Amino acid sequence: PNGNTTHPPAKFYRVTTNSSEMKRCYCLVCIFALCVISQVGGSHFRGGTITWTPNGNTTHPYKVLFTFKLGWRRSTVHCDNSVITSRSLFGSGSWQCITGCGNSQFVNSASMYCTSYSEIEDWSQGERSFTHIFNNNGPFTIRFARCCWISSLVVGGGGEWSVQTSGSLVVRKDTGKINTPPVSATSPIIRLQLGCFYFVNINMNDADGDEVRCRWASGTDECGDICNALIGATLQQSPCVIRYFANTTGWHAVSLTLEDFPPPPQLHAALSQVPLQFLIRVDDVGQNCEVPLHFVVPTPADGDCFAVAPG
Repeated sequence: PNGNTTHPPAKFYRVTTNSSEMKRCYCLVCIFALCVISQVGGSHFRGGTITWTPNGNTTHPYKVLFTFKLGWRRSTVHCDNSVITSRSLFGSGSWQCITGCGNSQFVNSASMYCTSYSEIEDWSQGERSFTHIFNNNGPFTIRFARCCWISSLVVGGGGEWSVQTSGSLVVRKDTGKINTPPVSATSPIIRLQLGCFYFVNINMNDADGDEVRCRWASGTDECGDICNALIGATLQQSPCVIRYFANTTGWHAVSLTLEDFPPPPQLHAALSQVPLQFLIRVDDVGQNCEVPLHFVVPTPADGDCFAVAPG
């Protein structure tokens, strides 16, 4: 530490997230003012993720169950209690097959079931699962890409988004099964205090017991216009930890790629790639960094797992 009364030393805290909490602006005929309004209203994406599980049988050996979660601006993609209770689909767009599907590109609608929302912060979130039958064992790449991210981002506001997963349905030699990619239960919004240094833990799990590593997403295919958008942050790959000094208020987009690797002496190429895109909110709350967060009973312990029955 090398602080003084003007620049006190940075304080270090560990932030753990356990709860499971993702441009084309079409304008037919409009004057300039209407075009501006259309673009502002079109900036609505707030991050997401998609993972998958092999679900084949003797009839369809290359059947896959995909599960995705996406976040939106609520004033654009509306959700309320009635939408949740009625199980009405909301959202738009579609998941496209980029490789591994022959001439067919459309995989499934990106509409989903709303799970939560905030009127004050203007966001809505949802998730949905769907199955897709591939013609062969791949490899394949599935992507959801459009425009636009919420315009209030410090970096990448109003830019293109891209959420992409890749993998193969080849039977593994070490397990005798098709690979299952990793998953993460990271919250879609992580809140930090201005002027403090944080370790943000990204919880990852792999059903096959493989080593899971995270990396910054790279290239427009993986992260659109928010690649390396968390300025000044560094990343530890395994376990996955973001080190970040929160020195700029506002909304920050984070785009990671999770990859699983087989144990030695297998090849060390990644078996699959899973996207994880979420938001960090930095606020100046006027508190000292020395005041840590306190969790009260019955808050689960870090790393606790809970089994939830389908339905």
